Amino acid sequence: MEPGLTGDIDKCSQTLAQFITPVTWKPYVLTALAGASSGEVKSRVGVSPQLCTSCLRVLSSLITGSQLHLLLPVVPDLLDTICKPEVNESSHHPLYRELAAVVQSLLNVLGKSVTDFSCQIFFLILRLSSANRDSEVEREEVEKMFSLLASNQDISVEELYVRHAPSLVEQLNGLHKEWTRHSPDQSLFGELLLRSGKTCATIMPGIYSIFRDCTTKEKDPELRMSMFTLLGRLLREAPVTSEAAQQFSVFSVEIIEEIIIPNLEWRAGRTAGSVRCAAISSLWHYSGLNCSVLNNSNRSKSN
Repeated sequence: MEPGLTGDIDKCSQTLAQFITPVTWKPYVLTALAGASSGEVKSRVGVSPQLCTSCLRVLSSLITGSQLHLLLPVVPDLLDTICKPEVNESSHHPLYRELAAVVQSLLNVLGKSVTDFSCQIFFLILRLSSANRDSEVEREEVEKMFSLLASNQDISVEELYVRHAPSLVEQLNGLHKEWTRHSPDQSLFGELLLRSGKTCATIMPGIYSIFRDCTTKEKDPELRMSMFTLLGRLLREAPVTSEAAQQFSVFSVEIIEEIIIPNLEWRAGRTAGSVRCAAISSLWHYSGLNCSVLNNSNRSKSN
């Protein structure tokens, strides 16, 4: 679509929203995004990513042109639909650009009223972050959205993770057994952990079970290598605090015995060798973390 035409569509949608209430245009948008059956909006697996992209573009303009008090009643239904996998998971990159526009429009219009929808918007921003790891420009936009979501609630970005990371990990815990190396949720899981910082220690019970189940011998070697790479990086970059030390020490035996050691068993083949190397690397980083924690603890006692 030509840039001039898309600009006209944006202006048209924003103008339309000034005269038609969100309650009126909502069913048409949700129907286009998710399909409809018997008058009720239902998800439709296999929805065209191009159609979703176009609908999200129109939706962002409609939100921008809407008044806050009229928009608030329809926000729950909008977010419920946008958060469905068939809408926000795609290999069609332009879709994420329009999804980012929708999130930005919601943040701008909702302002301080964003608190009730913070968890779902947090999830969508994290999805955008995991889908755009290689783009510096788009990652800068993601950081700005995280900051705006936090500032609209008068909290820090770190507090966002404290509030929402546990519930998100709980959701992923019901889905992780079907993951492959290229599953969007697996990428989302990695992004969440690497961004969580100190919060990571508080969600150890949930992430431990995911690592355990995704590194069994029955799993795809690529997934196992990916999870060990993530585990190694997580251990390498983990904040050395008393809370982190306590949480990691609680699961130290389980991590070594149930995750790392089973993957050190010798098997013929280049792929098996790569998995062993990844497991050894995780063990090395785990030892380094424990040494750092021990040194910090000894320095604290001496002081």
